[in-house]
Amino acid sequence: MDSYFSQTLLAAQDLKESFKCLNCDCIPVEPYFTGVCDHLLCKNCISLSNECPKCDAAFYQKDLHMNKMIKEAVLYINQIIEIVSPGYAESKTDSDILPSIDLNFDEKKSESKAFAVPEPVQLVATQTRSRSRKSTKAANSSQYATRSQSTRATRKSIQNENAEVDQSQKPRTQSAKRVRKNDKGETPLHLAVMNNDIEKLKELLAEPLVDVNSRDFAGWTPLHEAVNKDNIEMIKILIESNADINARGYQNNTPLHEATLNKRLDAIKFLLENGADHTVRNEFGVLAQDFVRDKPDFLSLFNKPVPKSPSPTKDISSSYVIRKSKVKTKKIVLYGSGMKDEEKTKMTQLASKFNIQIAREMGNNVTHVVFTTVNICARTINYMKAILMGIWIVNLKWLEDSFENNALLPENDYEAKGSVKIPDSNGPFKGRLNASAQSPKLFEDCFLYFYGEFNVFDKQDLIKLAEQAGAKILRREPKLERVDELITTEMPHHLDLDFDKNFSCSHFLIYDASKSKMDIKHKYLYSVKVNWLFACIDRFKILNPLGFK
Repeated sequence: MDSYFSQTLLAAQDLKESFKCLNCDCIPVEPYFTGVCDHLLCKNCISLSNECPKCDAAFYQKDLHMNKMIKEAVLYINQIIEIVSPGYAESKTDSDILPSIDLNFDEKKSESKAFAVPEPVQLVATQTRSRSRKSTKAANSSQYATRSQSTRATRKSIQNENAEVDQSQKPRTQSAKRVRKNDKGETPLHLAVMNNDIEKLKELLAEPLVDVNSRDFAGWTPLHEAVNKDNIEMIKILIESNADINARGYQNNTPLHEATLNKRLDAIKFLLENGADHTVRNEFGVLAQDFVRDKPDFLSLFNKPVPKSPSPTKDISSSYVIRKSKVKTKKIVLYGSGMKDEEKTKMTQLASKFNIQIAREMGNNVTHVVFTTVNICARTINYMKAILMGIWIVNLKWLEDSFENNALLPENDYEAKGSVKIPDSNGPFKGRLNASAQSPKLFEDCFLYFYGEFNVFDKQDLIKLAEQAGAKILRREPKLERVDELITTEMPHHLDLDFDKNFSCSHFLIYDASKSKMDIKHKYLYSVKVNWLFACIDRFKILNPLGFK
């Protein structure tokens, strides 16, 4: 048989050689890709470190994926080699994993036709749109190096399907077309950046309804994409257009995380020079510089003085706020907190000048909470809820001065600085900034259990407040005897690491000190007084219980 199938044998051997591990030249039984690059590696080589041995591209171990198609192809090639040249194949065990090739296929085909059920006729032919980023970019322009394919595959399929259904049902109005997303949630702004089309980017940013911080279904913003492209000009244009330099994307990675993960030296330097916060951790507690610990030239950039963060009085620029308000078309709704009857009457009269609505209750439609004290507020449930909602907490003088100037003035100079308990916390500003950046909620990835009864506020009100903060409420009391249930891979985003850099607890048992006494101090579980919860909201960060007084 060798003489008849010599060319087939050579072709099979050549094809098998193309599937070699690029690092050790073996034929991998389990071929792996990092997702960051296209290098094919065996399991042994890819598990040596978190960098590709061929191109040094960094990757997450959990994002590794085995290519089943190549694995099966190798097994079938072995089977073909065994058929055309018995005894030549290196291993017969691999080919036994797959079903043998049926050489009497024609007989079975004709046999099956006799009993086959006719397939339904498709009346309307529809072209299925490819979901791969690579094909999306090929249709628009030439290919460019992309971020991890496995990361890109982590789109929420439910969101994708819902998006497609919604788009098919909505009428194609001019405004809808302007902000329409594709099946990956990418806007025209994303695509312009991905295709390195600077002119198109400038054209889109000139439109009044464009949202420069729009996110696709995985959470990536156009700035993340520009950093991934290492296109400094685009990064500069986006930042000048009020792109959030610390925006959180997939796994809460900031643009700086993306730059270090993909070893973008120029992008790292530019982001740090323009105020990127290198103390921000992703959901695994990883800092941006952790990705370049073994790269001295990269790491040296983080040792240079970094520009100070903007002061609380300097908020996001007005042009960005106008864009956001136009996109969301959200009306101003006021709620008076701790006001006397005459003060409420005055607020109503002033608000009527600008046709502003007054809410009777503190609902989700409220955009401004109005108080009457100077700079500080009583730490009420509504005050804390306003911080968590990321809405304005302003003095009544804002309306008074606006009335005198016959126009609504910027709220910044009238915003509360803190509460009576912590006057300088700047919690209202921090909460509002967090909401504007679409960052994780304060207690996201945290688990809270409310133990016993509470005197200060009703227990159900406290639970609702914690849920507003993004916490998961435990119905069963956490115990150290079941410590395995307390271990999680995610690290809460807003942990205060100033007191202890190794602080990583996500489970808290909250109690009222006047009702009961608890003393649990463990890596995975802390018992804390209810005042700790209030202080966390007031300062808008998860305080270390050991440093809380």
